[in-house]
Amino acid sequence: MTPNHTSTPPRLSVFAPQYRAITLSTLLLLSLAAFDGMSVVAALPGIGADLGVAGLPLVLTVFSLTATVALLASGPLIDSLGLRRTYRFTLIEFGVASVLCAVAPNLPTLIVARALQGIGGGTVLSISLSNTGLTYPPELRPRAVATSSMVWGIMALGGPAAAALLLSVVSWRGIFLLHVPLVAVAGMIGWRRMPDSERPPHVDIDPPGIALIAVVMGVLLAALSAPGWLGVGGVAIAVGLATVFWRHSGRAASPVVDRRHLAAWPFGPLNLIPCLLFAGALAVDAYVPILVRGALGRSNTQAAFAVAAFAIGWTLGSNTASRLLDRWASERVTVLGFATTLPAGIVLVAVVSEHMPYALLLALSVLQGSGMGMITNSVVSRIQRAAAAEEMGRASATHQFMREVGGTLGIAAAGAIVFGVASSRLGGDEQVRSLLDGGDIALDLGARQAIAAGYRWAAVLAVALNAGALAIALYVRRRTSVTRPSTGVAESPE
Repeated sequence: MTPNHTSTPPRLSVFAPQYRAITLSTLLLLSLAAFDGMSVVAALPGIGADLGVAGLPLVLTVFSLTATVALLASGPLIDSLGLRRTYRFTLIEFGVASVLCAVAPNLPTLIVARALQGIGGGTVLSISLSNTGLTYPPELRPRAVATSSMVWGIMALGGPAAAALLLSVVSWRGIFLLHVPLVAVAGMIGWRRMPDSERPPHVDIDPPGIALIAVVMGVLLAALSAPGWLGVGGVAIAVGLATVFWRHSGRAASPVVDRRHLAAWPFGPLNLIPCLLFAGALAVDAYVPILVRGALGRSNTQAAFAVAAFAIGWTLGSNTASRLLDRWASERVTVLGFATTLPAGIVLVAVVSEHMPYALLLALSVLQGSGMGMITNSVVSRIQRAAAAEEMGRASATHQFMREVGGTLGIAAAGAIVFGVASSRLGGDEQVRSLLDGGDIALDLGARQAIAAGYRWAAVLAVALNAGALAIALYVRRRTSVTRPSTGVAESPE
């Protein structure tokens, strides 16, 4: 008699036939959004030469502002119109905005076109995260997040070189025109494949709330770049406007941000974790080029590799988490991520100096990024498990928004620390700012020590923020372990 063998069903993949088109179209859109940022930064000198330099930084900042607002506003659109319709709108809007950027006759027109392009760029991030929760089954979502993270790792490693190569062949206008065929390919792949809403489409947005968010973010971005007490006053105004928005969200019938996703269990603490985490991570990662070029005296290429090391670590960590989440609860994987990134941050504080080995900095950056990848993947998994399908857009967009806010505040705080410490020791911050501008200057030992000291205090801030995020993660794990037996919800075993 032939023995009866129990066959194990094959493990699903995000590239399985039923998911392949959706995965590829999402990855293509993410790649386009990631490369846009790098290529436009590289194209700024050419833009300035053709259209003038007065107001040139707005080419970047206006995109960042509208992208952040669109990221949040697209959540209700996904929930009301469905992911497919939002995806189609984004393709068309981003493609048209790219053409407008390419043909802009002057800088003001380009700035307006970049604002429109930012709407598409922010919506892409919301679509990607919402798609994870709406398309894939819970056990496959961590794989989808890990696959998306590979885009950022690849772009961090090869994006700057690719942008420089393209700009040696085409003008800055050609960079924007290259977006169009990529958008067309993404449309051909995913136009009919993106999941559609089972409910009748309806427009369910919150114009006053979106306007308030736009004003809050605009004031905040302006305040963070303003000097001294002017910046402090701007932050205070932004906090006051945020309070007005909070009150509005409690009265609106369908607010752009549901209070529950900011304050209620489990969304509140789960969204606070990445907010603090990104504030700490970007506080050190954003100023690695200054440390490498200024304090360590290394080249621009080595500075770029130091930034890429963090992104590569993130990709590795996210992929590791996607496998651990097959066996462990998301809360446990989150804590493991902190056990990786927090010690690396503490070691960085202890060893950073003008004599710090470059290889050690790379290793610590990979470890910190790896912990970040594990934490973000596991937290997204937990949030999307808690969110119902009809609120997946808002829940995902709010989570991504909290990341962006945390990162923005962390970069601003770290910049104030790095420049403040260095300028107090050097009697001014001209040398540090020349490094930010790509200046090739030789620094004496005192300047190198001042930059290292400023970066060390920024790293202290990062450790403190990460420790706060860890405390929240431990609270989530403890509360979940207490309530899990009575919920009746199937969870990964501890």
